Amino acid sequence: MNENKFVIWLKATGHKIKENIVPIVVYIIPGVIIGGSVTALHDSRRITKLEQRLGAHIKTGNENVDALNKFAEETNKQIEELTRQNNILMEKALQQTEGKAS
Repeated sequence: MNENKFVIWLKATGHKIKENIVPIVVYIIPGVIIGGSVTALHDSRRITKLEQRLGAHIKTGNENVDALNKFAEETNKQIEELTRQNNILMEKALQQTEGKAS
């Protein structure tokens, strides 16, 4: 007897679904389109913000690398100048002593 009640309920539910399928589809399709559009707009804004932040990080990184390269270049120039001055002083000292060791 329970099977008969279930079958009757199943048939009644199927009939209700058949009657209401058009309105259900008519409301679901625009809802999906609108929901998808809203989600896409939200994601687009989020992606734009992330791209801007990434651009700022890249710019800062590049500025830091440029500053470090400039510092290294200046340091190398100073080392070369000190080496040159040391060589000049060594040549003068060698000339004054005429190559004689004391």
